[in-house]
Amino acid sequence: MYRFIERSSFITVLLLFFTLLSNAQDATSLLLEGTIGKARIMVELTLNGSDILGQYYYKKHKKTIELEGKYLSDKSIELVYEHWGTKEVFALKDIGNENTIAYTGTWQQSIETENGTTVSAPLAVKLMMADVSKIPVQNTYVKHANLSEYNYSRLADIKLVQDSVQKINTEFSVTWLRDTITNFAFIRINKNVAVKGIDSLNYFLEALQFSEIMSYLDCNGSEYTSGMNGVYIRGHVMSFSIFNSYECGGPHPDYGITGYTFNMETGKQMLLTDFLFFGKTEADYSSNDSYKLGVDVMGPNIVKVLSKLYPEEMKKQDEEDPDEPCDYSTPDVWDSAAWHLTENGLYLYPYFSRYARNCDGAEFSVIPYKNLEKYKNPKIVIPMTY
Repeated sequence: MYRFIERSSFITVLLLFFTLLSNAQDATSLLLEGTIGKARIMVELTLNGSDILGQYYYKKHKKTIELEGKYLSDKSIELVYEHWGTKEVFALKDIGNENTIAYTGTWQQSIETENGTTVSAPLAVKLMMADVSKIPVQNTYVKHANLSEYNYSRLADIKLVQDSVQKINTEFSVTWLRDTITNFAFIRINKNVAVKGIDSLNYFLEALQFSEIMSYLDCNGSEYTSGMNGVYIRGHVMSFSIFNSYECGGPHPDYGITGYTFNMETGKQMLLTDFLFFGKTEADYSSNDSYKLGVDVMGPNIVKVLSKLYPEEMKKQDEEDPDEPCDYSTPDVWDSAAWHLTENGLYLYPYFSRYARNCDGAEFSVIPYKNLEKYKNPKIVIPMTY
């Protein structure tokens, strides 16, 4: 449950904050709200000595903009954002007293183009201490998530609206909920039957949806998309995948899928080694050596299984032939493969190096249930029929 600062401790917080600013020795964080011109914003500042790291967002859009700057000896602050030829500068003056924390100043933006640098007119900035308890809560996630004040302020008033209801099979249906900021849609399982793990599974689905919302809001670039696909329930096992495509300020755009599979009777997420067991599981490796399961066990054995099922697709390719870059016979493209269940079997999604990323996500790599059954881990109960 999110905890607010008691009003009785408000003066203590103020005194502590001013002491930290004066001594410039320890780090502390402060959440402020106010305006740039007429636009409403929320700002988080973390001070470590005279150095400041910060972030802010416009309340209308909620996307994070990173800041860094200095707390100067004359009680003024300069904060700067720079990215891809765009520069924003906050010049702020501390106008607080023993009862309030407040800043006033200006914000100005400059943009570099082929024709030179364009500089905006300065806009007035007014900031004061934020009270997140006054934000209307529009979703259940923020009530039980352990969030910072900054993230609480971003997420509390995001609404989830019903998009549609989908019947999966005779036992189960799901409701698709779409948020009002990113327009991403995720499911919740309807309680048509008494299955114990549904509540915990719906809690996970809620957290997953808001995790994707935060990834979108934190993307410092031109694109972040997320889509839930292939929702499939077999017996009391549910599986789906999340496809992401993003360009968030790195050297290259990227994309890929993440698969999720759950035992609906327990609500617990299942592992690939539950379905494809080759004598070793994650429990046989330390956290530092966990990669060895994929490299030494999963990758080579997945190649053997798929080679029997799809000998033509898994045929060794000529490394010198530029027209044949997709060599699915290489174990390392399968050692960390994403996976999920489908109507036809267990689907594996291989990952290639950057130069051959167009080979990701082979269409053929499904292990049919009739072939999959002999590989299941005998120690694991899988509540479905093959």
